[in-house]
Amino acid sequence: MNDTVILYSTRPSLLPTDSGVGEEWYFVLAVLVAAAAFLLIAVLIWFFRYIREMQKLRKQMFAALHEAAVLFDANMKVVEKNNGAVENFGGDPALPLSGHQRSAVKSREALLSDSPAYRAANERTVCNSMISRNGRELLLTATPLFGLRGKLAGVFQCAAEASEAVIDAKGVTGQIHCKELIFNTIKIPIFLFDSSAELIVLNDAAKDLFGRNSHGAAPVGEHCSMCGASRSEENCPVRKALRSGHSNSCEMKLNGHDYLVETSPVFDEKGAVCNVIESVIEVTAINEGRRMAEEAMEAAKAADQAKSLFVATMSHELRTPLNAVIGFSELLQSSKMSDEERIDYLKGINSSGKALLRLICDLLDLSKLEADQLEVVPDEMDINEVLNDMQSLFRYQAEAKKLQFSIRAETDMPPMRIDSLRLRQILLNVIGNAIKFTSEGSVAIRAAFAPSRSGVGVLTIRVIDTGIGIPDEYRQKVFEPFVQQNAVRGAHSYDGSGLGLAISKRLATKMGGRILLESTLGKGSSFIIKFDNVQYRMKTHDPEPEHGDRNKAQAQSAANTNVPDAPPIHKLHNRDILIVDDVPMNLKVLSAMLKKIGFRPFAASGGVEALALLAKQDFGAVLTDMWMPGMNGDELAAAIRAIPSHKNLTIFAITADTEAERNFNVAAFSGILNKPVIIDKLREVLGTADGD
Repeated sequence: MNDTVILYSTRPSLLPTDSGVGEEWYFVLAVLVAAAAFLLIAVLIWFFRYIREMQKLRKQMFAALHEAAVLFDANMKVVEKNNGAVENFGGDPALPLSGHQRSAVKSREALLSDSPAYRAANERTVCNSMISRNGRELLLTATPLFGLRGKLAGVFQCAAEASEAVIDAKGVTGQIHCKELIFNTIKIPIFLFDSSAELIVLNDAAKDLFGRNSHGAAPVGEHCSMCGASRSEENCPVRKALRSGHSNSCEMKLNGHDYLVETSPVFDEKGAVCNVIESVIEVTAINEGRRMAEEAMEAAKAADQAKSLFVATMSHELRTPLNAVIGFSELLQSSKMSDEERIDYLKGINSSGKALLRLICDLLDLSKLEADQLEVVPDEMDINEVLNDMQSLFRYQAEAKKLQFSIRAETDMPPMRIDSLRLRQILLNVIGNAIKFTSEGSVAIRAAFAPSRSGVGVLTIRVIDTGIGIPDEYRQKVFEPFVQQNAVRGAHSYDGSGLGLAISKRLATKMGGRILLESTLGKGSSFIIKFDNVQYRMKTHDPEPEHGDRNKAQAQSAANTNVPDAPPIHKLHNRDILIVDDVPMNLKVLSAMLKKIGFRPFAASGGVEALALLAKQDFGAVLTDMWMPGMNGDELAAAIRAIPSHKNLTIFAITADTEAERNFNVAAFSGILNKPVIIDKLREVLGTADGD
C-alpha cells in the first residue's frame, strides 16, 4: 500500500517538488475548477428559474387579487397590473380620478398632483385617497418601494373597497366640516379654551369682533377671554368656570356697545373640566330698553306722586273757598245778625265763589293745553290797547300796596296779528304774579317791537318787579303747576292756585313764543315774554279807536260775542225775557238776577215748553241752556230761527260747557254766556231795562 507523503508534506507548499508530482496537481486543480464552474452554472440556472417562477407567481398573485393592483417602476411606468386595475383605474392607472375630476382639469400634469402614486413617490411615504367607482367607495393606497441603498425602486398601488369604519371616518370628517360651517355661521362670537385657559379656536364672528376691537381687548394670547381680564385676575369668567365647574357671566363695554360674556365648562368622561366655551352676546338694545323701562317706571312713579300731589292740592284749593261758602251760608240762615254782618258774609260768599271760578277756569285751560286742544286764533290788535287795559286792571291793586306801577311802550307800534285774548291772559297772570309777590318798590311793564322787512317782527314785553326774587334752583319750578309760596317765594300768605305761570308758559309756547326768567334773590325778578315772527301792518292815518274800559273788555271776552252773525249788543225795549233750563235752581237764580236789573223773566223747563210760550207772546230775548233732555239748546235756537216772526230775535246760550262751540252748532246764537252768570254780564249783554 503506497503512502501519500507526496501529497501531504510537513511544509505547506503548493509547488511540486518534482515534475511527476506537478502533473498530478494540475489535474486536481482542473477538476476543482470544472466542479466550481458546473456549480456556478447550476446556481445560475436555478436563479433564473426562480426568477421566472417568482414572476409567474407575481402574475398569479396580481391576477388572484380581488383589489385593483398596479406596480410602477421608479419612473412611474406600469410594470404589472391586474384586471381590477384595468377596470377601476382605466387606461392610465397613475391617474385613478373620477370623470368629473378629469373634466374639471384638462392638463395631465396638473392631474398628477392629485394621484396618490405620484405623491407616494415624491413624498416617500404611504398616501391614501378615497375614490368612487360604479357606486362603490374605494380606498386607494400607494406604497413606495426602496432598494438596498434606499433608492426608490417603484410604487405599489392598490384599491380596496372601503370598510364601514373607513366610510364612517369619512362621514365623521364630513360631520366635522359641517360643524365647522355651523360654528362659523353663528353670528354670536364664540371662543373655545382648554383647561389652562388657553384659547384653542374662535369662530368668524369672534374674529370680526377682535378685528373691530383695535383699542379695547388685547389680541389673542395676551388675555384669556374676550372680556379682557388678565389670566391672573380672579374675576376672569373663564378661570371661574375652570375653578368652579359652573357657568359664569359678566358684562363688558366695548366701542360704545354693551356685551354679556358667558362661560360654560365642558366635562370629559371622568367628569373633569377639559374645556370652556365662552360666548359674547351684544345687549346694547336690551340695556337701552331696560333703561327706558326704568325711566318709564320712574316717570310713572313721578306721575303717580304728581297725581297724589295734584289731588291733595286740589282738595285744599277747593275746600278753602267752599268752607267760606258753606260757613257763611249757614250763618245767613240765622235770624240774629246785623245788616253789616249779613253784607260781610255775602261778600265772603261772593269772593269765595269767584275764587272757585278762577280755579276751575285755570284747570280747564291747563287741561286743554296739556291735551293740545286749546286753539289759538290770531287777530289784528293794537298792543297799546292791551297795555291800557292792564293799566286799568292793576292800577288800584298797586296803589293799595303802595307800589309804583308803570307801563311804557315804544311809540308808533304797528297793529299786529296775535291772539289778543290769550295775550291778555298771559299778561294778567304774569303782572298779577309780580304785584302779588312785591311788598314794596315797583312793578314796571316795558313793551317793544322790532319789525323786519319780511313783514314779521319780534314782540317783547318785560314785567319787572322789585319783589323777593326767586332762588336759582326754583327758576324752572315756578312754571310747574301748583308750585308757589313755600317752595319758591318763601311765605304762605299769598293767595292763588299756583297755575298762573304754568298756564302762561304753555300758552306762550302754543302761540309760538316763550317766557324767560331773570331773578336775583332779595332784589326782584324780570319775566320776559317774547313772540317771534309776529305779522304786523304799517299804521295808516285813520283816527284811532277809543280804548274800551276794563268792564267792556271783560264782558266781550266772557260773552264770546264774536260768534258769526251775532247782532250788536244794544238795550232791549221789550223787557220780557224767556229763560230755558231743565234745572229749577238755575231758573230761580237767573230769574232773580233779571228782576234785579229790571226785566220780566218767563221760565220754561225745556224746548217744547219754550216754543209753546213763544207762540203765545213776544219776547225781547231768549236765554237757554245747552244740555237739556229732549231738545238741546242749539236745536231750540234753530227751531226759533225757523219761525219767520222770530228770525231776528236775540238768543243767548247759557252753559257750563267750555267746549260748546265744538260740541254744538252755535250758528243760530247771538252769543254765549258761560256759567256762572253774574249780574254784570247780564247788564252788559242785555243792557239796563227801565225801572232798574
